[in-house]
Amino acid sequence: MKFRIKLIVLLSFLFCFLISQTTFAEDSVLQINVTTDKQTYNEGDEVTYKLSVTNTSNLIAKNIVVTSTIPEGLKVTSPETTVEGNKVIWNLEKINPTSNANLEFKALIQKVENPVTPPPTNVDNTVVKPIPITATASSTAPTTGDDTNLLGFYVLLVFSAGILTVGIRGLKRKSIKNELTALFILALLLPSSSAVNAQPATESQIATASFSHKLVVNNKEYVVTTTVEATMEEPPAPGTVSGTISNAIDGEFVDGLTLKFRAGENNTTGEVLQTLTTNADGYYEVVLPEGIYTIEISGEGFITTTKIIQVIGEQIVGDQNTAISPVFGEGLRVVLTWDGQPEDLDSHLNGPTADGNRFVVYYSNDNYTDAQNEVYLDQDDTDSFGPETVTIIKHISTGTYVYGVHKYTNEEINDQALSNSGAKVEVYNGNSLLNTFYVPANQDGNLWRVFEVYNGEIHPINQIQFYEDFNNEVDLLPIP
Repeated sequence: MKFRIKLIVLLSFLFCFLISQTTFAEDSVLQINVTTDKQTYNEGDEVTYKLSVTNTSNLIAKNIVVTSTIPEGLKVTSPETTVEGNKVIWNLEKINPTSNANLEFKALIQKVENPVTPPPTNVDNTVVKPIPITATASSTAPTTGDDTNLLGFYVLLVFSAGILTVGIRGLKRKSIKNELTALFILALLLPSSSAVNAQPATESQIATASFSHKLVVNNKEYVVTTTVEATMEEPPAPGTVSGTISNAIDGEFVDGLTLKFRAGENNTTGEVLQTLTTNADGYYEVVLPEGIYTIEISGEGFITTTKIIQVIGEQIVGDQNTAISPVFGEGLRVVLTWDGQPEDLDSHLNGPTADGNRFVVYYSNDNYTDAQNEVYLDQDDTDSFGPETVTIIKHISTGTYVYGVHKYTNEEINDQALSNSGAKVEVYNGNSLLNTFYVPANQDGNLWRVFEVYNGEIHPINQIQFYEDFNNEVDLLPIP
């Protein structure tokens, strides 16, 4: 009997030890650094404050609010900043894991009425270290090192303590059978196991940090305190996207092209997340977090172009194909690409002839030449994706040319197949991209009237229309 009492006391000690090891760490995942453009200043000088907010974690920082509190004697002079009272405020959408955002503002050191003899100016960039983050509570049981809701843990703790009390009393009175000893031991371990083995929190956390920068001019201190608050979230699950890049003239796959991936739609200047090269089959494959991305595609002898892709978490999305145009001389080149459905979209170019009539270049009439015109359909695609390419070597500068895309597959059906095909038309000149047109979404019709060219200029139209019996010589005439 004494042995069993000693065993339970020993387990009670181990139980308390396990609880003490269940810590709830608070690590600083946001860091702020504030510097100035110079080391010495006088009254009347303008100071440029440079802020760097760094996300050191593997989480995404979202809905970020950065606030700099400006002391008396400094006047904010940056017109592009948001100032509320004595605070400069920035609202940032997000900072990716292990990335940073750079901000700045300018402030004037105002002159005082009774100046004193100026001692050396002192700039202190390290007055206050970043403050560790604080995290919001979650409804999930706590994991070691995770600051989450402790209600369930404490309920089990009280329950086990009650069983422990009853058990010890029962053992002393010899009123408890041997078989129940194991149940007491199990009850003692419940709270600690719940704290150690619980699932991690899934809700967002709020992270904060603070930094103070001190500037001393003429014995007067100017302390700018900057704080940041952000919602920390798990990054979206990654997904895989693949596709091929073909030559817009002959449809052959192009190897050795450089592909740069940036987050966001039509983003051609932001941070490059990954860089890949197409293989001998013009093929690429990339794994990225869920979201929308812009691929910048370039290569020697080709005109740089872009492709927008959507990555879906934990899924493989293939056939994200597009075309790239070789550099050429004078004239215009029109390149059509689209997604897998419908299978067949056709390019049609309606233009004026030298004798005052009109011509149409399309799949049944793939070129036209006269004294003032030279137009070719370089590529006709009938099984999805494109490219369909029209090259205009010569044209009548005062004439009107109309370019349209016709849905050949199920052309008699007035539906949204063309509108939701993801079709894109790019217009090139020489070695540069002039215009990019995207088909209007969610509209019924079988003809996309894209643009007109007259007086040497491209004029967007971007309209979806429907014709029961499409005739490109009549239905694609210039708009009066």
